[in-house]
Amino acid sequence: MDGDKTLWDPKLICRMMETIVGKLPPELVERLLEPGNLELLEEFLRGQKEICVPNYAIVLDGEIPKPSKDWVIFQNQEQGSIIFDPTQISFFQSEAQKKGEKIRGDKLLKEAGLNLKGKKLLNALFPEWCRRHPSRIPDEWAMTNSGGTRTVAFVGTIFRDNEAHRVVRCLCRDDNHWMTPYRRLDEMWSPNEMIAVWDPFLQAVSSNSKNLIVS
Repeated sequence: MDGDKTLWDPKLICRMMETIVGKLPPELVERLLEPGNLELLEEFLRGQKEICVPNYAIVLDGEIPKPSKDWVIFQNQEQGSIIFDPTQISFFQSEAQKKGEKIRGDKLLKEAGLNLKGKKLLNALFPEWCRRHPSRIPDEWAMTNSGGTRTVAFVGTIFRDNEAHRVVRCLCRDDNHWMTPYRRLDEMWSPNEMIAVWDPFLQAVSSNSKNLIVS
């Protein structure tokens, strides 16, 4: 590697890092490509050093953005800050959905609430964070196990639209673009539409201690 300046082409380095460790946060890649970190980067690529990708804290007790001034926040669960760890988030389906059947959104919400067992329903600030940081959303969230396009609903915040319908914010991917559409609770939801559930116990027992606040 010594003396080979072409190896330090930033695009090539990014491709190499994606191959080795998967998707990295953009700001971490930028730091590693700074002149003062090239020796560290070379040692990493040689397998002589490891790079710890930090967790990210998401603030879930701030102001909830609304898609329209006519909408009101009907219900919201403030949850402080949580560390973003995809392994602590699961997607709730009803038994009917697991059989391929549709279910009303409000009925699915009720079933999820009865099966929380200490887990929490994430509010609308979570998909807002995902919208601003799409590179950190796991690719696996886009598809269900059966290969369908997954829509994840964040029902910790419930809006009322200008026609008094109860609405929640969701997260889904269309082609390669993540979107955060809204879904009415009084409509029928498909088996691919699920509710995001966060397990704070898994975070409490996590050994990861290096955190980075990203607003």
